[in-house]
Amino acid sequence: MTRMTKYGLLTLSLCMGMAFGGVLISHPSFAEESVTAEVPADEYKERLALSRELHDVRRVKEHILQDIDNIAQSLPFTEREDFKKYIELNVDFDKLEDESIKISADTYTVPEFKAMLAYFGSKEGRAAEAKSARYGAQFGPKIQEQIDKALMASKFENTNQLPRSLPNIDMLGK
Repeated sequence: MTRMTKYGLLTLSLCMGMAFGGVLISHPSFAEESVTAEVPADEYKERLALSRELHDVRRVKEHILQDIDNIAQSLPFTEREDFKKYIELNVDFDKLEDESIKISADTYTVPEFKAMLAYFGSKEGRAAEAKSARYGAQFGPKIQEQIDKALMASKFENTNQLPRSLPNIDMLGK
């Protein structure tokens, strides 16, 4: 595998992690509304401003750089700096941030932004956010273990039985 191909795969892994990293700690939508409807221009302007503020409060850029460092640590020592340089040269961080801000503005309402800013801007919110990586690191393997068991059972055991616990709508995030 060439260095560029390997780094390309690691970059894909990084992007997938950033895009889906919050899945383990995401919250169910209690009253998800369609944001595809036309939003008045002044409200959308406010959403964009609140989205920028939320990105600053949550230190999104800092988290992305930390994710890059974490992936680099999985590489042999001699390749770490090359990988970081490759990412630096091939990822447009400003464009990603602009897209993230816009997607957030398209997704969340003004009251939702205000609630998130109040939470993530608070001492308790910052403390909880700091613990989310530890939570994911501890809980993620437990999920993977159960999925691996289920996959093995589907291959080697009689699967014509009821699940141990039936999923409910809340478990499925609906």
